[in-house]
Amino acid sequence: MAPGWCPAAQEFVVPPVVTRLVAGRTRREVIDELVARVDETPGVVVGFDFSFSLPEWFLRDRGYESARALWDAAATDGEGWLRDCEPPFWGRPGRPRPDLPMHLRRAEAEVAAVGGIRPKSSFQIGGAGSVGTGSVRGFPALARLQDAGFAIWPFDAPAAPPVAVEIWPRTFTGKEAILNDLHGYVRTRLRNRTRTVAHRFIADGDVVVVEAKGDNVTPEGVRYDNDYCLVFRLEDGKIKEIREYCDSTLTERALGPFPQTPVRAAS
Repeated sequence: MAPGWCPAAQEFVVPPVVTRLVAGRTRREVIDELVARVDETPGVVVGFDFSFSLPEWFLRDRGYESARALWDAAATDGEGWLRDCEPPFWGRPGRPRPDLPMHLRRAEAEVAAVGGIRPKSSFQIGGAGSVGTGSVRGFPALARLQDAGFAIWPFDAPAAPPVAVEIWPRTFTGKEAILNDLHGYVRTRLRNRTRTVAHRFIADGDVVVVEAKGDNVTPEGVRYDNDYCLVFRLEDGKIKEIREYCDSTLTERALGPFPQTPVRAAS
């Protein structure tokens, strides 16, 4: 989430459990692994960095009555969408950005720019910053997970683990944004300092994945014990980047809706 730092506001309790990270798997192999292991590990939350759907008008025009219908269509037609790059898709040589009713989903259009960078259109399947190809190829994976018993948030709401969520790594970027705009609000909703217990480590070179569980309570006495997957990337022996995945539905249920304007905790 942020380069060059570790969240000092969070206490980690570390038992000596170390496993390994296996790289080089195909998209299908990753989903196979998730499906096979979901019963072994309760409270599974999986975060994917691709769009879970397309703008509503596209589904309406194609006759898709739900996101699931879109995912199923992508399983049969998605490679053709990518190959032909016909409007509304664009970004390949000779395929400029077309005029569309809307390029972004509502949530993407409403999210604030981070460092001048805004979400990209999932219709863009070529060129710098394109996110469409990964999304189109990810749609069938969501259908497989849903068939295996995963809730796909927010389409299956309220969602309880095992659950797959869409993550936007750039929503909070930089040390100050994380500490003040994200964790600042969380700290105002907890009785004591945030406590997270790490229970599994998976290391591969400069990447370390930590599975952890929260141990917290709100001022009203509500337990907030979220499940976390933290991905640390190291560089020159220091933490360069952290990505955190958690159950955002549980967060909102326990702490309340996240405010539209930053709420900062007292120093």
